[in-house]
Amino acid sequence: GGCGVVHGGRGAGGRPRPPRWRQPEERASPGVGRRIASWLGEDLHRTGLIVAIAAVTVVGTVSSPYFLATSNLLNVARQATVVAILGLAVTAALIVGIVDFSVGATLALASVVIGLTGNGPVIVTIAWLALIAVALTAVKSALLAYGRMETLITTLGLALALDGLAFAVSGQQLIPVSSDGWR
Repeated sequence: GGCGVVHGGRGAGGRPRPPRWRQPEERASPGVGRRIASWLGEDLHRTGLIVAIAAVTVVGTVSSPYFLATSNLLNVARQATVVAILGLAVTAALIVGIVDFSVGATLALASVVIGLTGNGPVIVTIAWLALIAVALTAVKSALLAYGRMETLITTLGLALALDGLAFAVSGQQLIPVSSDGWR
């Protein structure tokens, strides 16, 4: 890309000629941006993310000696895990052609369930989460398949309902989990 326009002056009968596109051999020499892009490779949109991550890593390492510490990297990995799992769920929905807006609200409800059942055995909490996941999937599937509702409306409505349920059940308070099974 990046072809320039060459104006051709006047044609037969004094009419202006329409502009023509420069041929590759007529292009001006590549600028700095093009040289960097060719150095990074033709797929700058793919390598750009790697360059950005490398730049953030260098700046973080220079600005703080704790940036590459094991404890910090484990903390970042723990925090990114939830987002990665939600990303997988959204990706699976997008692959089959569904835009699901209720994923975040489902996480909110799951967090409340963990808070309420987390002081007991971990297996009980996992059982509750599985039961709720099956129930939510059944409701959403029934609304989509049998109710013939639009995906957007269904998932937005479910997101509002789940957020409201999590809000009401938690009583707008933090729910501490003190079980050693969650550490």
